[in-house]
Amino acid sequence: MILFALSLFAAFAIGANNASACVGAVVGAGLMNQEKALALAGAGMATGILLEGWKMKPSIVGKLLLFSDPKINACLLLSSLIVLLMVTLFAIPLSFSQALVGGAVGIGALEGTLNSGFALVVGSSWVYAPLMSIPVAALIYVFLKKALPKGIFQRARVNAFLVLASSFYVAYVLGANTVGLLEGFSSTPVTVAGPSLALASFLGSFVAGKKVTKTVSEDIVGISPVASSGASFGGALVVELMTQLAVPVSVSQIGVAALFGPSLAHKATVSNRSKILRIIFVWALAPIFGFALAVGLYSVMPNGLPW
Repeated sequence: MILFALSLFAAFAIGANNASACVGAVVGAGLMNQEKALALAGAGMATGILLEGWKMKPSIVGKLLLFSDPKINACLLLSSLIVLLMVTLFAIPLSFSQALVGGAVGIGALEGTLNSGFALVVGSSWVYAPLMSIPVAALIYVFLKKALPKGIFQRARVNAFLVLASSFYVAYVLGANTVGLLEGFSSTPVTVAGPSLALASFLGSFVAGKKVTKTVSEDIVGISPVASSGASFGGALVVELMTQLAVPVSVSQIGVAALFGPSLAHKATVSNRSKILRIIFVWALAPIFGFALAVGLYSVMPNGLPW
């Protein structure tokens, strides 16, 4: 029950931090206010968890770690939560899976249960997946721009539909890929864990997602509605591919990187480069912090606690 409670808290924190990857571009384009956008993000995450979250259940315990126990699971959840809560206080978007994988690598190396081959696959995905999302988003943006109707009112209606659909899809893959990882950390039946995690992530997004969403929507990049749709679809498609392979990826990294796709093809403006560099710096440190915290907790935590 304690592990399940930690998983619910983690799902809440993921919703609070990673909602920015879902709706930052939408809010930045001025098409939805934060309350409506965050409710949309929460609904999308909940749907993704329920429909595809099970695909990520063995990613950490089973693929990355060949063996695990309740103590290891508790250390991984606690260390990842600490990292995510720290960066959320500074309104920086960060994928929970980065800290989680860093911690799993640390404990796995310490115990000799690490699957180094899969660890290499996951680590490399943090580089190529965000880079892949940029040209994919650019291509989708060009296609959408050419396909839009000429009439002003028709264009506005199509843009509204694209924004809603793309934002929901990003939230969907976030729930499936990142929150879905949490289903593997307790013995709670999937029929209970899935709906519970879905509710927790929805509440985290709607109740506590405003601060990080502001960072992405106002402080990083300003783009048009069709450009935001292209970026969202491009990033989500990359995450969807990784989900089918059961590879945990950084959805926030991919989402922020995809925002730059339309700038390759048009006049989307990138602003506040110093904040972007700070975010990249935090992304690089997150697995290291997760590694150190997980190993530290595992070393001092007594065995036999009633997890």
